[in-house]
Amino acid sequence: MFMQPRWSKVIADLWHIKTRTMLVVLSIAVGVFAVGMVAHFYLILINSTNEAFASVNPTSVGIWISGFDDELVELVRRMPQVADADGRRVSNARLHLGGRWYRAQISGWEIGKGRLNLIEVTGGARVPKDRQLLIDQSALFLTDFKIGDTVVVEMSDGLRREMPIVGTVRDVNSNPSLNTGRINSYVTLDTFEWLGEPAEYNQLTFTTAEKQTDYEHMRAVTAAVKNQIERKGWHVQGSFLAPEPGVNFMNFIIEPIGLILAMMAVVTLALSALLVFNTMSALMIAQIKQIGIMKATGASVADIAGMYLVLVVIFGLLAFVVTIFPAAWVADRILQLVASPPMLDLKLPPFRLLISVVCLELSVSVLAPVLGALLVTIAGSRITIHEAISTHGMGDNFGAHILDRLLGRVRSISGPLILSIGDILRTKRRAALTLGTLILSGSVFIGIMSVKASADKTVAEMGEAYRFDVEVQLARNYRAKKIERFSSQVPGVEAAEGWAVVGGALVNDAGEAGNLMWILAPPAGSELSRPKLAQGRWLLPEDENAIVVDSRLLRGHPPRSAGDKIRLSIEGNETEWTIVGIYLAPRTQGYYIAYANLAYVVHLTGDVGQSQRVQLVTTRHDPAFQTEVAQRVNDHFRDLGVKVRSIETSSTFRGLQKEQFNIVVFVLTAMDLLLVLVGGLGLAGTMSISVLERTREIGVMRIVGADDSAVVRIVIVEGLLMGVLSWFGAVVLAWPVGWLLSWVIGWQMVSGPLSYIYSVPGMLIWLVMVLTVAALASFVPAWQASRLTVRDVLAYE
Repeated sequence: MFMQPRWSKVIADLWHIKTRTMLVVLSIAVGVFAVGMVAHFYLILINSTNEAFASVNPTSVGIWISGFDDELVELVRRMPQVADADGRRVSNARLHLGGRWYRAQISGWEIGKGRLNLIEVTGGARVPKDRQLLIDQSALFLTDFKIGDTVVVEMSDGLRREMPIVGTVRDVNSNPSLNTGRINSYVTLDTFEWLGEPAEYNQLTFTTAEKQTDYEHMRAVTAAVKNQIERKGWHVQGSFLAPEPGVNFMNFIIEPIGLILAMMAVVTLALSALLVFNTMSALMIAQIKQIGIMKATGASVADIAGMYLVLVVIFGLLAFVVTIFPAAWVADRILQLVASPPMLDLKLPPFRLLISVVCLELSVSVLAPVLGALLVTIAGSRITIHEAISTHGMGDNFGAHILDRLLGRVRSISGPLILSIGDILRTKRRAALTLGTLILSGSVFIGIMSVKASADKTVAEMGEAYRFDVEVQLARNYRAKKIERFSSQVPGVEAAEGWAVVGGALVNDAGEAGNLMWILAPPAGSELSRPKLAQGRWLLPEDENAIVVDSRLLRGHPPRSAGDKIRLSIEGNETEWTIVGIYLAPRTQGYYIAYANLAYVVHLTGDVGQSQRVQLVTTRHDPAFQTEVAQRVNDHFRDLGVKVRSIETSSTFRGLQKEQFNIVVFVLTAMDLLLVLVGGLGLAGTMSISVLERTREIGVMRIVGADDSAVVRIVIVEGLLMGVLSWFGAVVLAWPVGWLLSWVIGWQMVSGPLSYIYSVPGMLIWLVMVLTVAALASFVPAWQASRLTVRDVLAYE
């Protein structure tokens, strides 16, 4: 008997109060939108990365050998542990492009016929001719260039050649310019003879026949390959094995983005469920007499609960319909920004809906609101006929709480303000849920602002590794005093300090020389470098075999900590070192960088009084002046016959680190806007429901002479009070939220925590935003309240 009327009621509840229906649908839609957008964004991002990485047949191993040809490559290919092998020549150089010099890596092989680490041509010539250049388009991060430009190439011996850019490429398995500040470029192998170097390979890469992501297996195969090479008479100069084989260089940015986005989506979805709970609670209270009438006509608890849950499911399905395409489209727009050069430089598929994500959105749009409404629906359906009929529906419990009684004794504030405060206290549970939504939204907003502040602070502290203004890397050792004197002759140079640089190989537990570690050796007591330490201490003047290593060793095989011993193979001799400190470093380089005292390093190498690097302090420290002095030093050294490998400014190094963090902060900020929207919707829903519940009260105010402005003021003041109260809660909760986000991002990006700093500007910005949102969210309900007439009130039920 009750079956047909209840479905008519469901339709009536959907249709007749359209504002409430729209608010509920939007509340659910925001959560579903967040989940859908994040899922689309991350799945397409990670799938595009993995597919692009797999398509180039990538290797995670490189072995440097003193000149070889295809005979050695074929020898390695025939080894049973090896699936394939390839050879190429790789040299360091400099390119003059866009008015300044850049570090560059030039790779040469028979382009188009290689088997491993393939490159994708994105413009211009597919295969360069001799004396022509292809450039990795990730270099757009550093400087603008186009096909047809002519660049000056300077090799390490000082030889300069002009070469045309004939094409651009995407090189997925090379470290991009965003990470290194270096330009990756490509030529034919024969071009190296014109550039003054032998046209023969010096780097061997290979893939294993199995377990290509197993570090220990890869290490064992690498050792076997090196032994085979040396038995055949070639000299192995060094090797590299990625700490995480089979993982793209850009994963150190993609991983924290995915993790944080997932956390944000869950928070947004939880807030959305709270909004549904809030709205359904208000609906059940408003329809308490209707529930009593339905029970009196024979409806059971299951009938009534089922009816309201069906209503919630319909709300969810409507949210799904309005969300499915916008979520995918926004994800695609953000992907286009993040994945295009000069950021991540990924090839994205055409816009499409992912079936797996659509199914996820459908599940979330139904399950999340049902779970959010389940308790309140069951509780409302269990009310007795007597309780329902005798309820007046206007806050029957007001006055029972100590806060209510205290408010009743207040005489120093105006009547409208007391009415606004009283309405908040009358519906304490709904007010608490709305405040909770705003507090969580605000705490995450301030937390993300704190992450940005913490990242800026951490980058600044990491930048203390570059207290100099200009760094000059020389092509070979020169007498330190001579180079320092030459540098001081350049206008704008205030001081010069010669450092030693030596390459060593980290000896693993099996006694094999593995990954390369460059040791920078400043003079004892030098003040030109103080990297931010994650563990331990900095070098002391009296230290000998003490070393400060970068934080990637914290994730090594095995992990290293301050106080541990390591062994390094330097120029064929093994030495033991004590790790006295570990400094924060981005997970971007393919080799380790460490610091040790100059006197001990040159004692090991026998290069006493020699330097291969000179650090300069300039009279001014702004980026433009640093660049100007760097060019003067370059020209002066060339006139004196000093061969320069590279010249960089400290502002360039700092800028690279800042940009790496900025990508993550950009994505977080985009998600933060969703949370602001959720909080605004929650407050708008609360205020609209509040106006509906107070229809009779507003009518009474009208009868006793209240004008439109008084009614509007009461509603808007209530919204602003909610905003202010939520701000205080958000300010407190934002500290642990920001600290957690900073810790996660820090560990993912620099293998250590960020220097956490609470964002006071973020706190103040959120105050302005929450008051603005509160005013906007309250305006429409206030306007509707002001339009209520006495006739509307008498007709209301």
